[in-house]
Amino acid sequence: MDRNFRAALNGFNRTDVVAYIEECAINHEKALRQLRDENARLRADLEALQARQEAARETVPEPVEAQEEAPQAEEPEVPTQPEPEPEVVPIAPPASSSAEELAAYRRAEAVERAARNRAAALCRQVNAIMDSTSRQLEGSRGDVDTVMSDLNICLRQLNDTFAQLRIIFDDAVQALTTMEPMKPDDEA
Repeated sequence: MDRNFRAALNGFNRTDVVAYIEECAINHEKALRQLRDENARLRADLEALQARQEAARETVPEPVEAQEEAPQAEEPEVPTQPEPEPEVVPIAPPASSSAEELAAYRRAEAVERAARNRAAALCRQVNAIMDSTSRQLEGSRGDVDTVMSDLNICLRQLNDTFAQLRIIFDDAVQALTTMEPMKPDDEA
């Protein structure tokens, strides 16, 4: 986001810098909001996957070995029809759901890391602008002091000149008021 700022007496134009910082802050807030939304969505996906995994674990029939180990009472053999085989429910292996969970966690972590990196980059940009502005202000301070000193000297010279003009003007007024008018009779 390089931007050229208008120059001003003490460095950059303040309104340009403020507008740039506000624009950067707004863009940062938008990006942060998007990343938070994506993070929330990924967390919801993770929770849904965990819920599905728990539901799948609850619906898994007991292993046949466990059923055989249970003590059974002897029952008289009654000829029966063969029982239909229980319906096999496909269950994602735990490693797969845990891999999905891990992948979702990693995506959420990557989104958070990207948000932190963007915030740090924006902070570095703003700090660089502020440092540059401060350096230019410090450099301009000497120029301003020199100009102010020159202006003070010129102002003193102008005041001295006005004082001299006032003296000359007062002398001229004094001379004119003391001068006697010429009478027409004296001319002849």
